Amino acid sequence: MGIFGRLFGKSQKYIYKELLDDYVTLLRVALFSRIMSKYKDHEGKKSQLIAGAILNYITCEKPTNEDGRLFLEDNRSFIEQETRKLIQENSEIRSAVEMLLLSEINLIAISTGDVSSEHIIDLSSRAIDIGVQIPVCNNPGEMYAGIVEFIDGFCTESDKRIASFVRKEGRP
Repeated sequence: MGIFGRLFGKSQKYIYKELLDDYVTLLRVALFSRIMSKYKDHEGKKSQLIAGAILNYITCEKPTNEDGRLFLEDNRSFIEQETRKLIQENSEIRSAVEMLLLSEINLIAISTGDVSSEHIIDLSSRAIDIGVQIPVCNNPGEMYAGIVEFIDGFCTESDKRIASFVRKEGRP
């Protein structure tokens, strides 16, 4: 058990899981915000629907509400094309997607103990499909330090406040 685990009675695995969960939430919020800003010229809440659909596509998740489901049904090829285009044209978003996928995959592996789970395979395949490379890191400390360094440069204070609220309320 690491020093923090001994101090607080939690295992290192538990601490890593909690950190990764926080990182995933923060990266999702920041990416959603950045993607939505790229489509702010669309009318009404369409920019939110586009951003949500792109983020769900990246993370291999289904929409969590009926509006999102209907939007994806009608715009699947648009979302797939826009995701690839956004990642090709915006290195900051590409890097954030890489960090998000790295964090998601490690969170799933730590949570389930299964490094070959179907969701990890889906995320890895999606990374290839959209043209991103998930960083490889054999040292958990280096991985966390790299994620934190990226988050500090990418995420705004507003992103951090929203992510804090989302963590308290629970992610859908």
